[in-house]
Formats: sequence, C-alpha cells, structure tokens
Amino acid sequence: MIPPKAAFVKVFPADSAWIPCQGLPNWRECDIIQAINAASEVLLMLLEFPNNIKELDEQDKWNCILQQLRSSWEEQKEDLNRFLCLSTAVWHCCINNDALAPGEIYSTELMNQLEALAEYGWAHFEGRWEFNMFFGYMIDLFPFFFGDWDTMTAKAKAMLALACEQAPDNPIPRVWYYGSFNGHPLYENAKKDAQTLAINSFPRAENQNSIHWYFLGMLLPYDADY
Repeated sequence: MIPPKAAFVKVFPADSAWIPCQGLPNWRECDIIQAINAASEVLLMLLEFPNNIKELDEQDKWNCILQQLRSSWEEQKEDLNRFLCLSTAVWHCCINNDALAPGEIYSTELMNQLEALAEYGWAHFEGRWEFNMFFGYMIDLFPFFFGDWDTMTAKAKAMLALACEQAPDNPIPRVWYYGSFNGHPLYENAKKDAQTLAINSFPRAENQNSIHWYFLGMLLPYDADY
C-alpha cells in the first residue's frame, strides 16, 4: 500500500518563525522541523526492528541479530517489514565484514542469503515501493552481491524507477534513482529534497541502530552535524 500524502506531513503553528537555515535558504524553521519529523517517520516506519536489536548492535552481536531477524521473518513471511529488516541486516554484514566475529558467517554465505532474499522479494513484494526502494538501492551499490554486474545494475535502476512511480510523494526513492546515474541533471534537486527530510532525523529517533544510521546517512550532506 502506498502511504497517503498525510503520512509525510505534519501541521505546525501558523506563527512559526521564519529563520534562514545554513545551506537551505528561504526555508522556515517549521519547515525544517516538519521535514525532520517526516523523515524519521518514513524510515522508521519502513525498518521497525525489535527493541533489543539496538542493544545487540552495540555489543556487536550480529550473528544473534541475524538469527533473531530470520526467525522473526520465518514466522510471518508475508510481513514486508520483517523481510526488509532481515534483508538490510544481511546486506549490512556483507558490506561490513568486521561486524561479524571471525568464523561466524562467511561473506559467501551472506551473499548467497542476500541473493535468495532478493529472489523471494521479486516473487512476493515487487508491487511494494518499500521493497523496490531498498533493494534497488542495495543492488545499485553492490550489484555483484546479487548476480551478473550488468544485469543487476539495470535491474536496480528499474526497481528504483518503479519505486518512484509507486510513491511519487516520497523524495527518498527519487534521490536514490537519480543518484544511480552519473551526473543526472535532476539529482541535485532531488538530493536537496531528501536531505531536507533526513537532516538531524536520527538523533530524534528511538531505538536507532547502525542500519538506520547507514540509510539516513546516505541522505545527509557530508558536512551535516548529526
């Protein structure tokens, strides 16, 4: 289901002060606060991890995290959130080999798991923008995790384009789609829209973990103070 526009909008007092913000000229402070709250809602709505995952993350117990998330998803395979939590955790471990203790799980095994999860997603969640956005982004960055480089690169762009069509009011799939091209003319405007939503979101979010941090970090300006 595509969230209604109201899912990305909050109401603020009409007398909110107009305060220029560095790097975001002509944006009112209330607009920035609105964007911050929206970004936090959007991404945490998509990746709602069990509360204890943050603690396990802080203890670097990624083997436990993967086992718990897989068990949770296998209990309800139709649950897209559980599927995405497991998938992004496996992907996180693939790109951060030091997240796992030596000998726990090898990269080849993780990549095989990730490829199997992608196949399941294409079969069951291709109609959902959340799946297309996250997997399109992950495949675009590391296509060799999922199969042939050229085939998967094209697949990633198609998935991100579809996510944009499925959720036209959400700037996040838009910036990741334009960012998948080298020098796309619409990328800078899309990036500003997404950054406006993402800036300073994670410090306000509860139960944030390194996976949340990674995805929101990809939407923030490099010099953002977060």
